[in-house]
Amino acid sequence: MADRPDSTAQQPDELDLAIVNALQTHPRAPWSLVGEVLQVDPATASRRWRRMRSAGHAWVTGFLTNGFTQECGAILEINCHPGRVIEVAETLSADPQAYGIKLMSGRRDLVALVVARNLEALSHYLLERPGRLPGVARMGSYLMVGDARASSRWRLRNLEPAAAARLTEAARPRPAPPVVLREVDHALAGALARDGRLGLAELAAEIGTSLATARRRMNALLGSGQLTLRCDMARTLSGWPVTACFWARVPMDSLAETNKELAAIPEVRVAFITAGPQNLYLEAWLRTTSDVVRFEERLTARLPRMTVDDRAITLRVIKHSGRILDAAGRCVDTIPPFSAMPRQH
Repeated sequence: MADRPDSTAQQPDELDLAIVNALQTHPRAPWSLVGEVLQVDPATASRRWRRMRSAGHAWVTGFLTNGFTQECGAILEINCHPGRVIEVAETLSADPQAYGIKLMSGRRDLVALVVARNLEALSHYLLERPGRLPGVARMGSYLMVGDARASSRWRLRNLEPAAAARLTEAARPRPAPPVVLREVDHALAGALARDGRLGLAELAAEIGTSLATARRRMNALLGSGQLTLRCDMARTLSGWPVTACFWARVPMDSLAETNKELAAIPEVRVAFITAGPQNLYLEAWLRTTSDVVRFEERLTARLPRMTVDDRAITLRVIKHSGRILDAAGRCVDTIPPFSAMPRQH
């Protein structure tokens, strides 16, 4: 069912941003804990969150992970015939495999993050679907072979250090060994893809299992790192409205150093190691377009062995982590990824 944003909702204020930041740190934090660290009434925090979620301003998403993903992933680049890029992007946005879609400046009209359960399914999608769409002039894809920085680590950074530390500690799951994924796990991920803060009773009812099973499977997936929860908000409201994308080359013997450095750069939202001529793709969230040059200067200074071959600015996000966004960046619908859907028999 589509999430219809309330266009009359007021714009987020400092407390709203702090609530989002708290849920970025601990996506399923009890409202009692959020109220404690923000020094507000828990009912106020809950009410504010419901308002933001209803307005499409912020949301919590769950997805299966293992490094980047339990599935296979690829960066898909498409060039379209003149005037057809939005049509192509909106058509692709209905595909569960198209996890994220951006319209870009520069020599690529569209960049999509594609996921599938295995290499065979990923290959089938890439070979059979995008290139056959009316309006597509040219396309290329690069498989992701590593995750240098996960997007779930990005923060607004407006919490006091003590509050962030308290939430971080509370969010740490009990370690658990990896589990063999079952259909109940894919159903659970599908439910959390729509609402990552869904209560356990509601979650159990939605996936057709007992409360104890829902709790046990979710805790096992979180503890093993096979399930990730992430809080996002409309980029235009976050204070970081500019997304800069970079395609770079890094010597293989410096990948470990690169990963460590990227993890320490707060503007870096996500970075992937790819099997392509540029083996590093990264995105940074910045405050202004003029920050793009300054960010690249700092990035190359910290990573002198890295060569940036190309860069572009996102013009519009069509789909973000399975969420369909409007032109203002608000969530208007949710399409869980293929990985969260039952297998077809």
